[in-house]
Amino acid sequence: MIDATGMHLGRRFGNVTGILGGNPVHVSPADIERVWTHLDSDTNRRQGDQRAADIGEPRRVTERRKPT
Repeated sequence: MIDATGMHLGRRFGNVTGILGGNPVHVSPADIERVWTHLDSDTNRRQGDQRAADIGEPRRVTERRKPT
């Protein structure tokens, strides 16, 4: 809340995303866990690729092409 004395914060929103964008959406705890698990596996894969590069093993390469 913002009033004459300034901004006052209430309790935080739990399991809600998109508030600042004007489209708040409730996210279930199971969805949050699924996303974090996916993020963790992506991070572990990238770290494994970096370790392979550090010791000279071949790395998986994703080719990026410029749009024509």
